[in-house]
Amino acid sequence: MILGAAELARTIAAREESAAAMVAACLARIEERNGGLNAVTVTLADEARAAAREADERLARGDPAPPLLGVPFTVKENIDVRRTVTSLGLRGGVRAEHDAPHIAHLRAAGAIPIARGNLPDLALRWHTDNARHGATVNPFDDTLSPGGSSGGDAVALAAGMAAFAVGSDYGGSLRVPAALAGVYALRPTPGRLAQAFGAPPLMSRQLMATDGPLARRAEDLRLLLEVMARPGASDPRYTPAPLGEGAGASVTLVLADDRVRRAGAALAAAGYDVVETEVPRLEEAAQLWLDLVGFEVALGALERLREEGSEGTRRSAEALFALGRPLDGAAYARALGERHALAAEWAEFLERHPLLLGPVSTCAPWPVGHDLGGPDALREQWWGFRLTVATACLGLPAVSLPVGFDARGLPAGVQLVGPRWREGRLLAAAEIIEAEVI
Repeated sequence: MILGAAELARTIAAREESAAAMVAACLARIEERNGGLNAVTVTLADEARAAAREADERLARGDPAPPLLGVPFTVKENIDVRRTVTSLGLRGGVRAEHDAPHIAHLRAAGAIPIARGNLPDLALRWHTDNARHGATVNPFDDTLSPGGSSGGDAVALAAGMAAFAVGSDYGGSLRVPAALAGVYALRPTPGRLAQAFGAPPLMSRQLMATDGPLARRAEDLRLLLEVMARPGASDPRYTPAPLGEGAGASVTLVLADDRVRRAGAALAAAGYDVVETEVPRLEEAAQLWLDLVGFEVALGALERLREEGSEGTRRSAEALFALGRPLDGAAYARALGERHALAAEWAEFLERHPLLLGPVSTCAPWPVGHDLGGPDALREQWWGFRLTVATACLGLPAVSLPVGFDARGLPAGVQLVGPRWREGRLLAAAEIIEAEVI
């Protein structure tokens, strides 16, 4: 499976390939590769084959093809897929009666869930390993982490097990594994996609967390967003905002390195005004993410990890959130107020600098177990992700995209960040970089 979702949908609709053959190819790829990668946890083979047959019969009757008819995809195991367990990587887990709203929208568009993707326990680690299913392997170097928390889906996509995937991003959980696997990911503005939360979400999750797609091509992200960004009564955050189409007149390079400058050069060649500058109070926004999420994780998630999770995720999470400033209720309320002030400052900055281009991480890919090295290791990792967690903290949309490979043959990734509800601008820039750099 090497086609992107949009190209595969066109191929199936034209009856150049059957949906049944494409599902069979993905299932064969899972059989071939997943034993060594542990990217997917559950394969939905029978249901996927039945859905593919129905898709082919629909085309044979001459019925119009919905936009993703017959296209197979994986779903991270913290997102509801009907009749499967939403385990969150824990030893327990609940069988979902209904799809999450955006999964239902994908089904309605003809897409076919084919497997569930692996993740760290409670999605609380930038490495994919858990008590229920074990570790996912980096497909380029098994001594290196595949990232997290949507690591299983990113690896499955990179290994050809599906045409696209659906994951989540609370602090880089889409962008980090996408960068390490050499695939694309879109973190929409929180509220762009209607989600199903298994329990009432605490405030930072309401403000910062979002599900989103991973894909092989930039054009796939646009198609998937258009399908997924539809109403769902379970999420009152849902906002039917326009996509903010149109290319930005300028792009600002942040924490620029060779990868970032190479992508910036592609935009400059397309007529963008490219400058390098600093964004407002980046370190403070990154620290605020750590403080707010750490306060809420301590309210129950850490205890749940001790009871149902893996030792590795517990140790990593405890060391990471120990770096946050201790908050009581009053300090937590003040921190939420500070987040609002920072978001306003960034909104004003983005009025003048409508597109940011920077690294997903300033650190080299890290060895498996690096985040078990105590506070210094976690501080290094968090600081490398400072642009990623700062933009999550402020509820901004972002696209992670590959820009080739580094000297070791590992994927090199960057991210585009823009104002809230301006995903169309990010996708337009991503398509330009893809055409010029990849």
